Amino acid sequence: MQHDQNSSDESTATAPSRRAVLGTGAAVVAAAWVAPQIISAPAASAATQPGANVVAVGAVGTVVSSLDATTWTLQTSGVGVDLEDVAFSPPLGLYAAVGEAGTIITSPDGATWTTRTSGTTARLRGVAWIPFFGGFFVAVGGLCTVLTSADGVTWTDCSIALGTAELQSVTSDGVGLIVAVGTTGALVTSTDGTAYNLGTDITTVDLQAVRYDPTLARYLAVGDGGEAWDSTDGTTWSAVTTPNTDPNMGLASNPADGFVAVQDAADTVGAATFDGTTWTEGAAVTGHLFAVTWAGSPIDRFVAAGVLGIIATSAHGIFWTPQTSPTSDNLRGITSAV
Repeated sequence: MQHDQNSSDESTATAPSRRAVLGTGAAVVAAAWVAPQIISAPAASAATQPGANVVAVGAVGTVVSSLDATTWTLQTSGVGVDLEDVAFSPPLGLYAAVGEAGTIITSPDGATWTTRTSGTTARLRGVAWIPFFGGFFVAVGGLCTVLTSADGVTWTDCSIALGTAELQSVTSDGVGLIVAVGTTGALVTSTDGTAYNLGTDITTVDLQAVRYDPTLARYLAVGDGGEAWDSTDGTTWSAVTTPNTDPNMGLASNPADGFVAVQDAADTVGAATFDGTTWTEGAAVTGHLFAVTWAGSPIDRFVAAGVLGIIATSAHGIFWTPQTSPTSDNLRGITSAV
């Protein structure tokens, strides 16, 4: 597949539809693979609404935010520990970020943050907003910790005899099933948001991220060694062959392009997309990437973040444009409010 290397926007191409740092490269993954190439994309129009449209969090309490995914502002989180992930609740209009030593902070605008009491000292690795059963946040972490909160303020520990694995990521199908994955392929599910059950390990390697795509009607879990696994029911998982062996660290998706996964790569491998059947290699990105999100209108871009504050955007997960970051601290989690 040929692409116009002089194109100013990835939309003219015919492409189908976090953590410790070593080395100098990075990659992004989403369905067959094309030659790496970074091109410039036009800046998205700034949103007219107040607050932030995209928030990324990371080492030593770092928080950065942006209205358009192009101009970024360093915010004050009020904490000095590593933050691992961040999620946004549309009905609450609230961001929740989680991290080391059970840290949870919330913000209505991505700028002013309040520390909450989690009731745990476990390192919290992942957080998501679950839209059913009235809506609530779920945070997961070490020793199979699972915390839930309907308002982001009061958190309840739901982890009972789930094992010793470290849960890294959590997602839902939006209608009735919550899925979390973690080290040594650990799988935890819930159908009511209250009782969480330890399932059969998906694999033997550490899984770093899991997401559900409603258009493809499937879950995708990715992790170390370039492994990827998919499932239509969150219980039975099948291995998906990928063209890389670098750790897949983060996942996002949109209806047009399917999944995009980002890699903690030891060299410049590239970006890729997964349409439920095949993987398509994208453009090279310099620096390890740990997290990615899809930002909808008016941004309409995938936004990825990683080592030394790197931030990059892409219309379809193929061609990536580096953005100017206000930090050199590692960014480990990212989310969008649009």
